[in-house]
Amino acid sequence: MIKKVLLTSIAFLFILSSFFNYSTATQIGQIYEGDISLNYRNVTVYAPAVAQTESGYVGVISTITVTIQNNGSGRVFVDTLPLTQIDMQGSARLAVKVAGAYVRRDNISVDDYDFFFVVRTEAPIIGGPSAGAVMTVATIALLEQWDINNWTIMTGMINPDGSIGPIGGIPQKIDAAYSVGTTRFLIPKGQGTYIETVYETIDEGIWKRIITRQIPKSVAEYAMSNYDMEVVEVEDVNDALVYLTGHEFPIPVANTNITTENYIYSMKPLAETLLDESEGFYNNASSLFANTSSDIPNTYPVYYRDQIDTILGYALDYLDESKNLYDEGRYYSSTSMSFQSLIDSRFVIYACEYFQSNDGDIYLTSLVSDVIASSP
Repeated sequence: MIKKVLLTSIAFLFILSSFFNYSTATQIGQIYEGDISLNYRNVTVYAPAVAQTESGYVGVISTITVTIQNNGSGRVFVDTLPLTQIDMQGSARLAVKVAGAYVRRDNISVDDYDFFFVVRTEAPIIGGPSAGAVMTVATIALLEQWDINNWTIMTGMINPDGSIGPIGGIPQKIDAAYSVGTTRFLIPKGQGTYIETVYETIDEGIWKRIITRQIPKSVAEYAMSNYDMEVVEVEDVNDALVYLTGHEFPIPVANTNITTENYIYSMKPLAETLLDESEGFYNNASSLFANTSSDIPNTYPVYYRDQIDTILGYALDYLDESKNLYDEGRYYSSTSMSFQSLIDSRFVIYACEYFQSNDGDIYLTSLVSDVIASSP
């Protein structure tokens, strides 16, 4: 009994001492004061967005005020009104990260600053990816103390390597850009064409038939003919900096000859292995489909057999392209085509086995279990 009481007392003292140590360490509620000199710089840029209304999608202008403050530690703060999707926070953080990679060559560290992004927009909710590139440019301009011109507007997603990724709603964003007097609009490289849906009504006596057509249109022609606005495609942050700030970072030149020996040594065996594997899978899929096609339904409204046959054709197309690329020595591209062929061939095999099985639900359950069991 004495031993039990002693152990209980020791445990209580241990818990009590831990509590006091914890309370003393955290010092909850304590206020600190100090004299710190803070310097900050900020810039406001336009970021066109797309809002959904009762009459469809329309372009709206958002403003993003970027502020950098010294004596910081690389923290990123985002203030939005009314609302933005969660990816706006991710875009802001990525913008700082990419900006830091560019300015590092000038011995500037983003870890010495705190960053504030204040977003104001007329749209009820906007997403963040399409503003990533302009936030990156604004951050670089502040760190380098460069001016940004106010007659060029930009849209585009920022990628970790500094390239500018694709976005949507470019015509609507051009409409919005014109409302603030811009004369040049920067878009991601490769997005110089957009698709316009055209509806045509054909009168066939007592019936009227509506035909929908997808017509490719030029973004540059749309902007010039409607607003006398120049459209420029930019590939990366360096391209955008030239148009928005007049500055760019020099591209380092290698002092040694660039060879492909290491590339060939590492990629050729992989390309060869994947090519052989994808060819084997295609042959298996083709044989299985030929033997089970009569068991696969092919009636209205879903023509399963035709769909599987089409995917099998895709697998063959990818396989042939992989062989051609391999023969040209383009091993990385060859592996990509082999991988696509493998995906389609495997789908055909799964689909044929599903329709060949006595119980499709049991087959799918077993297949899912096998996938989970083989996952790392």
